[in-house]
Amino acid sequence: MEHIVKRADAEAALVRAFTPASPVTIRDIFQGRTEQTRQILDAVAGTGQHVVLYGERGVGKTSLANILSVMLDSDYIVARANCDSGDSFSQVWEKLFHRIHLSSTNRGVGFLPDGTTKRIPVLGSVQNGNPATVAEIRNAIESLSTIKPCVFVIDEFDRIQRGKTCVR
Repeated sequence: MEHIVKRADAEAALVRAFTPASPVTIRDIFQGRTEQTRQILDAVAGTGQHVVLYGERGVGKTSLANILSVMLDSDYIVARANCDSGDSFSQVWEKLFHRIHLSSTNRGVGFLPDGTTKRIPVLGSVQNGNPATVAEIRNAIESLSTIKPCVFVIDEFDRIQRGKTCVR
């Protein structure tokens, strides 16, 4: 019986480790792409640089983006968003900003409890239900950049219908 349990545990571990159709999210099991990783990290550290990962489906772009997001998380504000076919320019940025968690804590006074923490929205217009404007997005990025440099990962951009991300 003990042999069957060990075999079942080993098979379950194998199934968790071998997921060729799913992007890698754990740095320890990400292998290769050393040169690409170095080039991207150099570009991110440079002022005014942008990185675009492109290639056929299934070659590891999302895995690389996932791992880089983890690697950069302590020194940068990192936000990731997956695009859907109906997304607009504003919706993509709203998804990104929604994943950034800024908070403010009011301290308690005297013998009162420590206070309360509230989440601060990065884009105020999202609360009103209005689409974010280019100016609001630029202002939000500028404000965030005073805290830490920002990295925005936009995945599956090719899913968006042609013309949906145009800004007039």
